This record gives sequence, structure tokens and C-alpha cells, in this order.
Amino acid sequence: MAGFGHFNIPADDVGRAKKFYESLLGWKIQKDELLENRSLEWHTVITGGPEKGVMNHGGLFRRYVPGQIINFIILDDFDRVYTRVGECGGTIVMPKNEINRVGTVAVIQDTEGNVFGLLRRTTG
Repeated sequence: MAGFGHFNIPADDVGRAKKFYESLLGWKIQKDELLENRSLEWHTVITGGPEKGVMNHGGLFRRYVPGQIINFIILDDFDRVYTRVGECGGTIVMPKNEINRVGTVAVIQDTEGNVFGLLRRTTG
């Protein structure tokens, strides 16, 4: 079965988006000179160490195509992150909900208009 192996975050203002994700989630985001070209302002995103079944790397770049995929970020500290969304410049699109056998989910929008989900998995 195919699974996600990488994610991309489009941004109108890469610096503003970088600040949002670093402040809210503690991600490490750095400009990647090797992958950059003149039309693509590319930054590598590291979300943590390798974990089976979890994407831990992606890219942040200046938006050049329309469209959007909603990815969910798995969090142990869901409530802390959820309560900081507005303070970091984001918007809650779908308030947190409990989903049986899945966990707690919410959908938020970043400073660039990108929508993504937050997920705390149900344990046990």
C-alpha cells in the first residue's frame, strides 16, 4: 500500500510561514541551497526523528500551483498546540472533535491560507 513519504507547504510569504511552523510546532526549517532554483524559494522542514509510518520531512516553498491536500500532524501535546493556534497567527477552521477509535482532531489554517489537521491518536 502506498503512503505519504514527503509533504510540501506552499506559502505566499515563506518567512512568515517559517515563523508560524517553528513557533507553533517547534519544527526545524532551513533554506536548502542545493534544492533551490531561481523560481522556487525552497526550505527543508524536519518535524522530528524517524518514526515508522510518520512523515518527518518536507518542504516549505513559495506557492506556484493552486490546490491543497489536508495532511494531519500527529501530536502528543495536542491541547497545548491547539490553544496556541491564534497566538501564532493561525485560525481554527474546524474545532477539536473526538472521533471514536481515531482520537482528537481539529483542522486549522496557517498564516498562508494552507489548511491542515491536528491529530492526537486514541491510545489502547
